[in-house]
Amino acid sequence: MSVGDQFFIAFLSYSRKDTELAKLLIERLQDAKIAFDQDDIRGGEDWQRKIEDLINRANNFIFLTTHNALTSEFCRWKLD
Repeated sequence: MSVGDQFFIAFLSYSRKDTELAKLLIERLQDAKIAFDQDDIRGGEDWQRKIEDLINRANNFIFLTTHNALTSEFCRWKLD
């Protein structure tokens, strides 16, 4: 099954400033199929469209709530 056909348990939204924390969370949840932009978006793809697609194919939305995420315009876009 290609990434384009998969459904996910959740999509992880986070600030790039918190990438290490997000990677740690993904590692801890290794048995769950979590959509993570750094794993599921290829270079050259329309990343905004791909993120919308990943969110739509996830049963849940995890917002890694940090100061960086709360002040990120792009994180707020994903919440809308």
